[in-house]
Amino acid sequence: MRKAASFPVETQRLEGILTRMYTVHKKKAMTGLTLSDGTCIPKVTHLSVPTRVFHRDSAVYDNPGVFSPFWFS
Repeated sequence: MRKAASFPVETQRLEGILTRMYTVHKKKAMTGLTLSDGTCIPKVTHLSVPTRVFHRDSAVYDNPGVFSPFWFS
């Protein structure tokens, strides 16, 4: 079952509709948070993370531009 579940996840990583439409993932901090480096993120702060950059990062994925259907299995 893991291989079957891995296929759509890898599809979304490489060519998902959200990957094409939105290059950032947006969240709102529901509680205050202090990071390990001392950075304080107050409650209700809106945060954005550039997801496409991570999905195409060779430090995270071997051959990030190549479809690998069982990467997540």
